[in-house]
Amino acid sequence: MEISAAVGVTFLLFCSVPGYGYLYKTVADTSKGYCEVEGYGRIPVGDEIYSDKECEKIICNEGFISSHSCDLAAFNLGNGCYFVPRQGLYPTCCRPERICRMDIISTH
Repeated sequence: MEISAAVGVTFLLFCSVPGYGYLYKTVADTSKGYCEVEGYGRIPVGDEIYSDKECEKIICNEGFISSHSCDLAAFNLGNGCYFVPRQGLYPTCCRPERICRMDIISTH
């Protein structure tokens, strides 16, 4: 039985990363020497780009694209405080920021 990579075939690999994060991989046609990534354009094979807004690193590998990100959501800590995702260069942006509304915090 022959196994071949077909266009449109996607596989996900969720793994434990120290701290926060996920790894996503998808098959890519790199026969022209680059990956075509929606929203990012052409990335040469072997290169990587960063999205500070999405806190994500995207790597074009021979035959596939991998994306590393934090996938953080806001988390309510109570008493007007929240952990919120940061923007910036991956993986530094994976550390959530604690935000507190001063008008809600009690000094009692």
